[in-house]
Amino acid sequence: MLAHCHALPPIFVLRLQLEMLQYLVTVAKGPAQRFEVLGQLVSSLFDSNPSLNSHLKTSVWKKCVINLLEMMKILQENPHIKVSTWQSLSAAAAAAAHTHACIHALTHKCTCLQA
Repeated sequence: MLAHCHALPPIFVLRLQLEMLQYLVTVAKGPAQRFEVLGQLVSSLFDSNPSLNSHLKTSVWKKCVINLLEMMKILQENPHIKVSTWQSLSAAAAAAAHTHACIHALTHKCTCLQA
């Protein structure tokens, strides 16, 4: 499906990617595969931000946090699943790129993580 996306606007391609990853989370075979797809989804959500100089929209940040919490739950419930250092550092680097701006946003919108 994405093979024909070279003619589509980048924002549309990103939306398709996010929708596909969200679907794949629901059909993942086992907790390890679900963990991998959630990691890709979080990464893609960070990529959806048009600029590294601005914070993520609150709604996108909220989705990232929910997915990261789900990833932590998977690891807690499945101690046999191991995460490599490269994956951990990659996820940490992606999150750190937006942390400063997000902290500012969260301090002014502390209700953003409420359901």
